[in-house]
Amino acid sequence: MLDQLLRKYKQPARQALYRAIHGVYHKNTSTLKNEIPHIRPLQYRRYYEAYVQIEEGEFEQARASAAQIAKPWMRYALLSEIELKSGNRSKAIALARETLRHCKGLQRYLVYKGYELELPEAVA
Repeated sequence: MLDQLLRKYKQPARQALYRAIHGVYHKNTSTLKNEIPHIRPLQYRRYYEAYVQIEEGEFEQARASAAQIAKPWMRYALLSEIELKSGNRSKAIALARETLRHCKGLQRYLVYKGYELELPEAVA
């Protein structure tokens, strides 16, 4: 599936975004780190940078990065992931529901599918 997208969309920034999404889905932070410098727009780059910080256990730095993101669904998604990794499942569920409330389209689909796997209570 990823190969089909990469063949269809030739723009480097678009390909980097698709590879980043694929890296997140497969929990491959090394792929994600390689793609981050090529991601545009800047909000998406910051989002994935914060995601890497979360995966590396740098929660306070990730919170600061999340605070700089203007899109509410991105901010809530990151904060939910921080709470989940910190062991605060109930707060993570509340933030996940807030994320779903603020996103639509492809982002909503991706977020919903991710929460189906990691936080099924949030989508119930």
